[in-house]
Amino acid sequence: MTLREAIDQRRKAIGANSPATQPKPTSVQYERNARKDDTKPPPAALPLTLRLFRIGKRRSSFPWSCYQGAEFFPKGDATTDAAGCEQILMTFIHHEVLVRGKNLEALMDEIDGLRVSELREIPEKLHPGAEDADDEPVILKIEVKKTGR
Repeated sequence: MTLREAIDQRRKAIGANSPATQPKPTSVQYERNARKDDTKPPPAALPLTLRLFRIGKRRSSFPWSCYQGAEFFPKGDATTDAAGCEQILMTFIHHEVLVRGKNLEALMDEIDGLRVSELREIPEKLHPGAEDADDEPVILKIEVKKTGR
């Protein structure tokens, strides 16, 4: 039995509405007080840093004050990887952060509004299948590269 099958079997045994099955694994953590519908959330509600959690316990933290911009690359774009993932390239003063995954376009508004407090890699095999899929972003890979500045 694979880990995915064991997880699915456990979810069925517990029940769909059980608190043990909620919340779904998520790649993105939004700041609690920042609401999506706000055009200008109060300054105290915005996170000060963007925390990155990568598989293998690698963690990074970047202050939003060093953020310079982001660019979205859709699936099928000539610059995307062979796996056909969407990509977001975020630029900070001394680093570039490349985020690869699915449904990342919706994440761009949150990044532009500085409302994201953390991003986490989730292995694709642990993400709910296509039947459970919604439009929530799924981050499969985060790469951090120092720039030559």
